[in-house]
Amino acid sequence: MKNQASARVALLLALSALPLALAAGCGDDDDGASVDTTTAGDADAAGDAADTTGGDTADTDATAPPSPISVRRTETEADLVTGPVPFGRLGRSYVLENGLVRFLVQDAGASAVYQLYGGSVVGADNARAPGLPGESVLRELFPVVDFRVHAPDTVTIVADGSDGERGILRLEGPLASSKIIAVLDAVAGTADLRVAVEYELGRGARDLIIRTIIENPTDEEVSVLAGDFMVASNLLQIFAYGPGFATGGTLGDTQWLAFRGDGVSYGYVYPATGVFSAPFVESSGTFAILDPALTIPAHETRSLERRLLVGDGSLSDVVDRLYPAVGTPARPVSGAVHDPGGAVVAAAWVTAIPINAAGNQGGAAVNQARTDPAGAFAMTLPPGEYDLIASGTERKPSEPARVTVAADGAVTDVALTLTPPASVTVAVTTDMPAPTSGGSAPVKVALRALDEDANDTRLGDFGRRGGWRVEFVGPGYDTLTIAPGHYRVVLSRGPELAPVTLDDVLLEDGGTITAHLARAVDTPGWLMCDFHQHTIGSLDSRTPFDVRVREDLAEGLECFATSEHDHVVDLGPEIRALGAGGILHNIVSDEVSVNGVGHFNAYPMPLDPEDPLALTGVQLFAGLTIQALFDKLHALPGDRVVQVNHPRGTNGKGFFVSIGFDPRLAVGELDALPTGFEALEVNGDLGDASQFTPEGWAGFRAQRRETVPVLADWFGLLNQGLPVCGVANSDCHDPGDGCGWPRTYLALGDDVAALTDDAIVAAVRAQHAVGSRGLAMTVDVDGEFRMGKADLVDGRAPTRLHVVVSAMPGASVTQVELYENGLLVDTASGVPPGDGGSAVWADVGFDVAPATDSWYVVVARGPGGLAPIFDGGVFAFANPVYVDAEGDGVFVAPGPVALP
Repeated sequence: MKNQASARVALLLALSALPLALAAGCGDDDDGASVDTTTAGDADAAGDAADTTGGDTADTDATAPPSPISVRRTETEADLVTGPVPFGRLGRSYVLENGLVRFLVQDAGASAVYQLYGGSVVGADNARAPGLPGESVLRELFPVVDFRVHAPDTVTIVADGSDGERGILRLEGPLASSKIIAVLDAVAGTADLRVAVEYELGRGARDLIIRTIIENPTDEEVSVLAGDFMVASNLLQIFAYGPGFATGGTLGDTQWLAFRGDGVSYGYVYPATGVFSAPFVESSGTFAILDPALTIPAHETRSLERRLLVGDGSLSDVVDRLYPAVGTPARPVSGAVHDPGGAVVAAAWVTAIPINAAGNQGGAAVNQARTDPAGAFAMTLPPGEYDLIASGTERKPSEPARVTVAADGAVTDVALTLTPPASVTVAVTTDMPAPTSGGSAPVKVALRALDEDANDTRLGDFGRRGGWRVEFVGPGYDTLTIAPGHYRVVLSRGPELAPVTLDDVLLEDGGTITAHLARAVDTPGWLMCDFHQHTIGSLDSRTPFDVRVREDLAEGLECFATSEHDHVVDLGPEIRALGAGGILHNIVSDEVSVNGVGHFNAYPMPLDPEDPLALTGVQLFAGLTIQALFDKLHALPGDRVVQVNHPRGTNGKGFFVSIGFDPRLAVGELDALPTGFEALEVNGDLGDASQFTPEGWAGFRAQRRETVPVLADWFGLLNQGLPVCGVANSDCHDPGDGCGWPRTYLALGDDVAALTDDAIVAAVRAQHAVGSRGLAMTVDVDGEFRMGKADLVDGRAPTRLHVVVSAMPGASVTQVELYENGLLVDTASGVPPGDGGSAVWADVGFDVAPATDSWYVVVARGPGGLAPIFDGGVFAFANPVYVDAEGDGVFVAPGPVALP
């Protein structure tokens, strides 16, 4: 038998990196699974044994009203449990509903997220009136047993709910390797176990009972790890008793988990022991280890039962039910929130902070309620002393109200006061095109309170980066709700317009922010693009689709790729709805996130409106080598670019790290370097110019890990004759995360309305690109645009590279560098422009006369310090100019840099 202790350690190590490199997946939808949709009169033995649980104890007593329970295969769109990013597939899933809540379970062999074999929960929501949109943000929940996942081959509707008491869906089958997490698969057991997973929904219940039944038909006792993998959306805030709002990392043992949202909230609990272990919590995802070593004797069966609760969006709606589920006594606390004038405040948060023995607030929140339309709130709290604090969208938190909760009493009529927010209009004009929908021009508004800041993470407020609140106004959104007071305000729109800073402005209700952003840098013939962005289509982003579009407009971008993790999303409808179709182009992409290996963008990706989930999840890469993956991507309909993202990234995201890439020889020493990728994210990973000497290259070769600059990797590929386009992208996730910083300028003209996906693919493949953050760069050869391998320069006569580098206001250029075949060969200093309004910091010529065919790359650098517009230093790099020394029309790659 496998050593269980070492296996658990290996699993935890694998899972600790998992949230940073998750990849969605599904298996073959037509695997011949046997499906029994007949309704059994009674549950089987395991189901009968579960009858005493009663579902949610608060809602399933004898007085619970009857509810229309139904368990059925989805047949119409109305059967699906939907949300901002739905994952259910019509006809390939089952719905369980009772008039209060609804759950969606994937059919055997049909999965669109991480579980290859189906049978997982992919939707959980409250029941909603016909016509109202669903709000499920649960991506997936599925059991893990013996370091393997369930592969159901039989689906049975055990009870369809027609008795008015319960509905039960049962999926049975063997265990299988995940095929997406190599470390997990390496420690997986081999025992011939058979597993049944039951989902039960009772009358009046607002929780789903999940039951894993493990049968050991062998002649030997087996010990297995058993638990659940669960991931929701970054639209939720994870909350646990003890640490309160969890921002990530290791949680350890906990009694329960809760997830706060807007229209829906969730709870997860294992009542059998009242505790489980969560080795990581990140991106609203976790792995719940219910039993690290569940012993199953030969020819016996063991069952684990837990509950998934659905709430109204508040924490208290689930936490109030989680306390009794684990035997924690809790008593009611209620009150109301008003403004100073006595008006009720609806949708405010009321948070309970415990008081320690010294009489001070002693740590994290233990519960949080939301006020109803009448301003009333209610929650339950374990006996003790607490401060109740009211907070709300851009309202300064209230003064705390101290309450004492007795073991046999209740606290009522707690009064809290919240000051009203201010409504401020933004009316900005700019020297860039605006959407046709009117209102303020798209602009980034960064506000920093000069008075007391309203941000308090204990209350679940995580909306500021470095103390700045960032909003993106423009079409459909030009009125901000903020706490009144004095602010420093920075208005900007990308690198080509001069930002405006208001050092101290009093913002009160009814106020207006006005400004004009004038053009400071002009780049005719180039379009600004960002080919790596995320929205709520990715598990680790909380940016809604329309907010992402407004942000891109406000950051001055002209084209972008929606590169969701293992998900294909088209934001074209959002662009058109905002009247921005003529000034912003969206290319549909997919960041294929191969766990522990690397992340790869493919753009454009085909999107079938009849089956929008056809290319989602790990079905795209499970079991494939990276070469086979690239071949598969290129074999899809249409033409596309495959791009290696953050190749030196950490936590299993850096492909060049995972294959032990030698930048000098451009080979992988741990795994082969695949062919078929056309672009490489260089971004700002440029190293130091002094490293690009023969001695420095010897050091790169010795490193082959995260610290090697990607500029060296790119140079190594170019030296081998691979015409890979160097690009710069932001990899932005949350609002204000820096979309377009950095960005890629493509030589595509000036007409965004005429831009096509094919033109983008052609420009990237031609290496007609400049990567940039805060700088604009042009490189021409004797007055002509000659960039990329197809634009060979006849080098029989002396050649001059003319370089012009401009900087946005506030940025500067310290040095311009010329690289020949990977070695630094010349430099020039940046010179501040005069008072004539010029943005040019460098206008230099580099004369080159190579004896053999050579390529040249120009890099410009400058210091940072432009927050809140963007973080990090400024830079620009141009794609190579290829010089044909012999003038024979053929470029012979120079090969690796010679070592000293």
